Amino acid sequence: LFRSGEIPESIESCSKLFRLYLSDNKFRGELPSSLPHSLQEIRVDRNDFNGSLTLDTIRNMKHLREFHADRNRLEGEVGDVFSGT
Repeated sequence: LFRSGEIPESIESCSKLFRLYLSDNKFRGELPSSLPHSLQEIRVDRNDFNGSLTLDTIRNMKHLREFHADRNRLEGEVGDVFSGT
């Protein structure tokens, strides 16, 4: 059973969200530009997300330790954001 649709911008208000697991589905559209800063782990791999991934979005997430976004159509570079962890 696959889930589909887009992630709403309102996800930013989920201040107690620590892990976002959406792998292996059919989600589409852009990742919200403002994700909860409480997130420690994001797994959105193997979907149909597109658009730009800004480095600032990732840098502002001070608790983020894992980010999995392969097999989508995202653009941008994460670079060495995780090198200090």
